[in-house]
Amino acid sequence: MDKEKKVIPTSIGGQAVIEGVMMRGKNDLAVAVRLPDGTITVDKKPIKSIMQKVPFLKLPILRGVVAFFESMVIGIQTLMYSAQFFDIEEEEGSEPSKFDLWLEKVAGDKLKDYILYFSMILS
Repeated sequence: MDKEKKVIPTSIGGQAVIEGVMMRGKNDLAVAVRLPDGTITVDKKPIKSIMQKVPFLKLPILRGVVAFFESMVIGIQTLMYSAQFFDIEEEEGSEPSKFDLWLEKVAGDKLKDYILYFSMILS
């Protein structure tokens, strides 16, 4: 006789990151990344949706837009977190262009963040 399996609903999702995985629940986010030396590092942190703070954003159409935007931001942040463990080798002997030097001078340390958010808004 077959026993019925009890289905327990869950609100956990995730995505692949560079050499790892990100898992997200309602209140927590965890990223596990395999480092070049073979060890695994795990970063777990609490998260809070803006919809929990602003009830107006729970309206049907707004809820979808806000959830999509939050997922994009969290996904890109976790990808950037996993990428920081791996060096991307640049061509030896190549010098940065004048435009690259100007961007570095104007934006400083925030250049990667600006490019990241600009490309996210553009897409």
